[in-house]
Amino acid sequence: MRRWAAPAREHGGRGGDEVTSPENMGPCSAQADEEMSRMAFELLKAQISLLVSQMENHPEDKHELYLQLRERLNEIRSMGMPVPDDLVRLERELEAEFTGEAPSS
Repeated sequence: MRRWAAPAREHGGRGGDEVTSPENMGPCSAQADEEMSRMAFELLKAQISLLVSQMENHPEDKHELYLQLRERLNEIRSMGMPVPDDLVRLERELEAEFTGEAPSS
């Protein structure tokens, strides 16, 4: 495991404390990455839920909320996570509404 010494703090802090390099953390790092991905996914789900709620309560902001929804769904896709079917349908319906096209199946 690679270590390096932390620099001394400006105002009398201790210098020379050894710090573990994050790129050499081993198996714990994989577990931490998985946990971070799960937490990010849960955060995205909560944000999407809030966006859907806002669409229902403030329809005048629907286009902006649709754009934010698409952004969150694309983040889920980029993480390799499946997007729930009901959200995919909602995305298609909103896209059709704002482009004037019939929703695709």
